[in-house]
Amino acid sequence: MKWKKCSELNRITTQIQDYLISLNHLNQGLVDEFGQVYKAFEYLDKDYISGIVASIKAAEKVSMEEQKDRKDIKELIEQHKQAIAVLKKFKADIEKLKHLTDIDKAWELIEKQTKLSKELSDYIAGLSKLKHLKDIDEHWDNTESIVRSMECIKESIETQSKTISIFDETVRSLQTEQRNFIEEINKVLYEFRENFDNQVKMLVNSQTEKLSDIEKSHAQAVEQLVGEQREKLSAIEKDQNEKYDSVIKEQTLTLSRIEKTQKETFEQLSEEQSAMLEQIFNEQSANWGKTIKLFEEEKTALNEQVANITQKVKFSYLVAGGAVTLTIIQLFLNILGVL
Repeated sequence: MKWKKCSELNRITTQIQDYLISLNHLNQGLVDEFGQVYKAFEYLDKDYISGIVASIKAAEKVSMEEQKDRKDIKELIEQHKQAIAVLKKFKADIEKLKHLTDIDKAWELIEKQTKLSKELSDYIAGLSKLKHLKDIDEHWDNTESIVRSMECIKESIETQSKTISIFDETVRSLQTEQRNFIEEINKVLYEFRENFDNQVKMLVNSQTEKLSDIEKSHAQAVEQLVGEQREKLSAIEKDQNEKYDSVIKEQTLTLSRIEKTQKETFEQLSEEQSAMLEQIFNEQSANWGKTIKLFEEEKTALNEQVANITQKVKFSYLVAGGAVTLTIIQLFLNILGVL
């Protein structure tokens, strides 16, 4: 009977093991499917990353070209700034020429000398008109000397006047040339600045157009790549969902069969176990009755032993009490002097 039960239990265990093995195979297939999905995602990631890397490299190339153009613009601006600084310094030096201030001072001095010469000439003319001047003997020598001096002064004044006229013409010519030069410098600076502004605007517009075209093409490429990746991912996701649903259904059916088999096995085992437990309970009940009977017998024997010991103790107490009483009486008699 026991051998039959063991063989039945082994058979059920073998069936459960077979179900578990088939379930393991299903799980292994599911793992393989997920591995293929992972490889597909990895392949898509590589394509997507390659596209992004190519776009980044193109953007870096454009950025390097833009930085080079910006560097050229900065160098051109620095050259223009240096040229403007040199022209401004040259203009400031021209406006601050020291000899022009000296010319103005000389001009004022010449005007004063011209005025003084004119006054002296008028004075000489007035003296020449005096009729009684030559008739005065005591003033003749002085007058003649003065006249000679006046003639010398007059000649000197005339010479100075000529020199002043020439100098005045030279100064006026220099002033005219200075004004013309300053006007020419201002004109050159204006044309230079206008030309420079136009060149900068053209460069900025060109760079802006290039960047706009590059950004537009990059955005289109990225958008196209994203669309393709989405379509691929959608197809893969649909395929994997179908495979996953199929695997789930197979596993669900397998688990249902295993659960049914286990339930039947457990019910069969429960019936057999109930019979065995009932038999064991009856045997244990009989053994328990025997044990209780033995305990009762031992209890009776122990009670008898306790009663005997109690009697012995009482007798011992009586003997001890008698001995103590005799000792007290002997002590009392010794005190009285009888013994």
